[in-house]
Amino acid sequence: MIDRAEILFILHAMFQLLGMNDNKSNKYSYEQCADTIMKTLDINEDQCISKEEFIQ
Repeated sequence: MIDRAEILFILHAMFQLLGMNDNKSNKYSYEQCADTIMKTLDINEDQCISKEEFIQ
């Protein structure tokens, strides 16, 4: 299972690798991306994404 904090950690690292910092010139922040991922994949709304939810 993965939670929002772990998704944020991964996305923050990805944004840094891509040279996308936290400024407002980016269309989306990594926080917005994490929220979208959670909203889309966390089917049972338990604040974690299970392997089953991810596969679906």
